[in-house]
Amino acid sequence: MKTSAKLSSENSSTLRYGTFATIFSASFSLSYLIADVYKLPIFSYYPATMKITWGWTPSTVDDGPAMYWYGWLLTSLVVALPLSLLCSTLPFSVSKKIPTSLSWIVPVTLIPVLIYSLKFYWR
Repeated sequence: MKTSAKLSSENSSTLRYGTFATIFSASFSLSYLIADVYKLPIFSYYPATMKITWGWTPSTVDDGPAMYWYGWLLTSLVVALPLSLLCSTLPFSVSKKIPTSLSWIVPVTLIPVLIYSLKFYWR
């Protein structure tokens, strides 16, 4: 038989993880979209020459096309991870009010916006 302190400890860790996962999912998706739209990768990668440069740099004749996806992922991780860790330490009264459905509603809602932001690739 479990004691009430043990149940409380298990519930609090579950709630903290749920808060972390929900906030991480929503903030990662949103920061990825912002990094894409405003050209904010932490680095640009040129696969033809295996060159890495800081920030957004345009494609060049010598290095070939730049690849920004890895930089956008790192930018999103740098934003989402600390925010999620911070939110997982919120008081339980606040954490309970964060709907877990945000973990899928925000990314699904942002898909059409992301597709529209990439429309110039299909011209």
